Amino acid sequence: MGQAASPGISKVLGDAAVELNVLQTLSGSTAVGPDAAPWSALRGLAHALPLLPPEEVLVTTRNFCDRMVRNNLTTGNLGGLLRQVSMGLAAVRSHDAAEGSIRAAANAVWLARLFLKHIIDTLPSRAVAAHIAARPAAPAGAPARPEWEHGPSLPQFLASLTRFVADVDASPSLHDLHLEVLNLLIVLLSTQLLAPSLPDPSTSLTYDPADPPQDLFLHHLMLAPLSAGAASAADGAAAAGSAAGAVGGGGG
Repeated sequence: MGQAASPGISKVLGDAAVELNVLQTLSGSTAVGPDAAPWSALRGLAHALPLLPPEEVLVTTRNFCDRMVRNNLTTGNLGGLLRQVSMGLAAVRSHDAAEGSIRAAANAVWLARLFLKHIIDTLPSRAVAAHIAARPAAPAGAPARPEWEHGPSLPQFLASLTRFVADVDASPSLHDLHLEVLNLLIVLLSTQLLAPSLPDPSTSLTYDPADPPQDLFLHHLMLAPLSAGAASAADGAAAAGSAAGAVGGGGG
């Protein structure tokens, strides 16, 4: 109720009620299924990307972002939105450069960036992965659905963004979409700004202790424990060096 009366919201989302309803539904407490109507409504949004000052957009959409943070770990709707992003970018990559497809993909990317940036700004960085991985509980008696239908994993989502940037030319008609995808990547990668420069192998997406080639990564080599033989050799070399220093010092 309060959302509809928010001042300036019609300037951000347009005059049609469908835009407001989509945001209310996605950020609400009810899980939106993979085939539910709100996703069709999202793909059919007619408004272009907001042209208002960023601070005004943030003020008018803040309540929706707060609602998403409160509800998403239960609903998994953010994952559903990211699935729409991946599907929209895949459609454009497959040479579907119709204006409607481009606009639908750009709107989905913008909404994903809006929610993800709010999560990054207000929660610990580890919360980003938790919100992306959140999935709704299956209704009692309902058949299990494939995991991918609820949304991509974080590596899959990042791959869909980077594939789009690498494979699709930034032509005049796709410039705005390219810019939105890059902005979303920057928002996601901003979590690394304060991360340790030496990552923990246990949190690496590619680290596998049973796979020797992984040890070729410098930070894996630096963090790998010395073998018993290497440790003994290192201790012996250090002891020999100390003894030589003592003899040299005594001779002086």
